[in-house]
Amino acid sequence: MPPARRSTRSRKGSGWHKKGYRDHGNMWINIRRAMYGGPFVRGHEVNECATMQEFLDGVIRDISMEEDFPIPEDWLLDVQRRGKSLFLEPMDAPVTDYFDGGEQITCKVFDDEGIR
Repeated sequence: MPPARRSTRSRKGSGWHKKGYRDHGNMWINIRRAMYGGPFVRGHEVNECATMQEFLDGVIRDISMEEDFPIPEDWLLDVQRRGKSLFLEPMDAPVTDYFDGGEQITCKVFDDEGIR
């Protein structure tokens, strides 16, 4: 008989980087960068107790620290989930209202003329 599974807050879900998984209260969100060259995905860890404002600040910080293509200050960065901007959501809402880990969001950069 296999050992009984004991679910704890720090280890929830089926596996690393999958939906519902937590590692010491952090969950993994895939960030698809659809801005230059070809689209590619990198991950971002966010604490499950964070607000949407803290999450979006962290995503913007990660994107702006990219070494290959620094984003000019007059350009606009939009973070989207399922084609809808996350900046339209309440910023004080907990991130767990929108994500359970393992989901993918898309970051798009627009120049001052609105061209992607």
